Amino acid sequence: MKRLGKYNGISDKNRKLGEKGWNYKMKNILCYGDSNTFGYNPDFTGYEDVRFPWDVRWTGVLQKELGGDYRVIEEGLGGRTTAWEDQTVPGRSGLKMLLPILQSHEPLDLVILMLGTNDAKRIYNQSVMEIGRGLDALIKICKSPYTYDWADAQTKLPQVMVVSPPHLGRTFDQSWLRGVFDNESKGKIAALAEEYKKIADQYGCAFFDAGAVAEPSDTDGVHLDCSGHRALGQAMAEKIRSIEE
Repeated sequence: MKRLGKYNGISDKNRKLGEKGWNYKMKNILCYGDSNTFGYNPDFTGYEDVRFPWDVRWTGVLQKELGGDYRVIEEGLGGRTTAWEDQTVPGRSGLKMLLPILQSHEPLDLVILMLGTNDAKRIYNQSVMEIGRGLDALIKICKSPYTYDWADAQTKLPQVMVVSPPHLGRTFDQSWLRGVFDNESKGKIAALAEEYKKIADQYGCAFFDAGAVAEPSDTDGVHLDCSGHRALGQAMAEKIRSIEE
């Protein structure tokens, strides 16, 4: 896989400015996900701590691990799916929101897609294959030159990394999420790694299985705790470095 872009297609003039101190070499990484990318704290006791601090969230850990040559952009939303809309909580379809989000952060070197947990909720009743179709639609948007205002036939589009989400833990059916997810949901999420890997390979995308390195908190069995965020952020940094080799 090709290395991430060095100058994001900037002009010679701006490249020279970069050499004088402007950081035009910075590589921009967009992390598009749900509440685990938002950094929801399963042990929160009040509004102030409903979300882990930036440096605790896996995106913040990733930023620290990669260093100043990278800019990690966090786009996480609780309840976000690949493509399904919640009729009671609008705006959760990742498919509907992805295009303007990509355009608002362009130019990008890498887009990380980590969705699928909410797709497995009982309310949506989607199969593993149908969730995979939602992911497929997201990848097509990311890899289309018509998505980006600045793109043309010669422009290098951002790379895409597909991440299958962490699995549900043993305590999810004993928490406030009981009924939202069930054992069938648990099996679907566990099966997403194989499905996502197949789709990633089809499009030439990088693939990473978050469930192989991070487990959810025992508090609700769905959301990562501090150690889960740290493990995921560190492993993702290693994966991104391997893409560039």
